[in-house]
Amino acid sequence: MMVADSIRSFGTQANLFDGRQPVIAEPSRDEVLGRLHALLSIAQEATRMPWDEQRSRVNALLFYNMANWLPEEERASLRAAFSHELERLRVTSGSKA
Repeated sequence: MMVADSIRSFGTQANLFDGRQPVIAEPSRDEVLGRLHALLSIAQEATRMPWDEQRSRVNALLFYNMANWLPEEERASLRAAFSHELERLRVTSGSKA
């Protein structure tokens, strides 16, 4: 009974915003490009994989998803460049990441 009382006293999720919609901020194009180019530069300058296996996967996912904020042609070009660098680094490092 105490758990149910606690849940009721907490309120509903709708009350969390007092009827207002949360503001979703979109990153600026410069912000996105800055982050993507920073990751790409690290990969391009490296002679072996600069990240451990987990960080490499996270950076690949991050890069792919952040590129969604860009126009299709630019997105495809940057993704291809990053994928190429990751593959080059995997080969030179003997990594599967």
